[in-house]
Amino acid sequence: MAKEIAAMVILAALIVGAFVNVRLANGLTSELTDAVNSVERDDDAERALEIWLNARGYTHTILRHTEIDAVTEDFYALLYALRANGDVETAKQRLIWRLNSIREMEKLSVGTVF
Repeated sequence: MAKEIAAMVILAALIVGAFVNVRLANGLTSELTDAVNSVERDDDAERALEIWLNARGYTHTILRHTEIDAVTEDFYALLYALRANGDVETAKQRLIWRLNSIREMEKLSVGTVF
């Protein structure tokens, strides 16, 4: 009986952890998407990048490193586009697409619990 109770506690912890992760992922990606949408100057992009970099504790624990690297590269591509008078809108859309991809991957499903 003790084994069954322990298994139920572990299962409950996994489910709660999955819900918490989804909320954190949604909150972070929404905040970043809003920040990227409002980028007009270098300063705006640097503030958005700072939000991303300050979330390292979460991102480096939960997200795949390929996703972390891709988002970071997209932030620097946006900064480059701003500084070089490049295609800022395309850089913003690519970064937003990447953030939406993370949000979709972290949605609650059987795969995110087990």
